[in-house]
Amino acid sequence: MGSLLSILSNQKVRVRWLVCLLATVLVPQNTIAGESFGYQVEFLIFRNLKGEPHTEHRSRYAILEQTRHKLNPSKKIVKNLRFQAAFTGQLEPVRHKLAASHRYQVLFHGHWNQTPGTDNDKTARLDLTSVDGRSLLSGSFRLHIDQLLFLETTIVLHNSPTTALSGASNMPHLLKETRRLRLREIHYLDHPEFGLVLTIRRHPASE
Repeated sequence: MGSLLSILSNQKVRVRWLVCLLATVLVPQNTIAGESFGYQVEFLIFRNLKGEPHTEHRSRYAILEQTRHKLNPSKKIVKNLRFQAAFTGQLEPVRHKLAASHRYQVLFHGHWNQTPGTDNDKTARLDLTSVDGRSLLSGSFRLHIDQLLFLETTIVLHNSPTTALSGASNMPHLLKETRRLRLREIHYLDHPEFGLVLTIRRHPASE
């Protein structure tokens, strides 16, 4: 009888352990203790100078692409979210090191906030122009929020007129990559002409 009770007790423990494991896996990661969480993506784009002088540039803070709501066609436009210039954050030490080097030029340091569900179908777009209005860089970023986080990135860096005069190719440089992101880790996307450093963290959806 004692042996039977012991077996039943062990089975109850296993069942409870299995239930807890399933709850951990199935409960959405963006909901903790009843509080809704979103994500903040902080990123920094820099260019390899290769002996070129620094040039002034300005940014047109691109808005998230206006898209039609897939589930309800009667809703014409989903509310836009904007990039925000961010000169403080986890990547600030990286920005300072790059800015202090004569080999690199920081083109943009900023972030955007994204809420699971409502913002999943949006694409963040960024355009950088020089002071004379010439297109310097354009990029699009699409964050997929599920059990795992994936970021689709497409960046085009346009050559300066001095590059064409020097006899080098005037073709734009393309970086296109899909990367799995881990929370609070620093990720680096590399191209011979430029680079992208980014990190992602949770934040209250109300921020």
